[in-house]
Amino acid sequence: MQDLDPQLVAQPAKPVRSVIALGSNLGDSASILDVAVEAFRKAPDIEIVAVSPRAKTAPVGGPEQPDFLNQVLIIQTSRSPYGLLEFGHKLEQGAVRVRDVRWGPRTLDVDLIDIDNVTSQHPVLT
Repeated sequence: MQDLDPQLVAQPAKPVRSVIALGSNLGDSASILDVAVEAFRKAPDIEIVAVSPRAKTAPVGGPEQPDFLNQVLIIQTSRSPYGLLEFGHKLEQGAVRVRDVRWGPRTLDVDLIDIDNVTSQHPVLT
């Protein structure tokens, strides 16, 4: 990806802590989240430290849509922030996520909340 800050593409020298938020409000959301958690569990360079209980939440913004089933993962990873984001996007694609309505319903949403306190205003991350 062009114009990414070097800190977004640099692999850390040692594994760093990251917080990942998962959400789904289309299809069999519980199974979709199970598949996503298992993909993180099996991924090279990722170790799951903690998995939250699931929470049902109302959507914020966007069109009228079903409630979300959400879950949070705490992981250790030696992937770069952008590499971790790409991994999340591949999981979304595997769940056949469609991005045609901003804040619309989705089969799977994978958000990179924090990785080693790195900050960026790059549009691909925000």
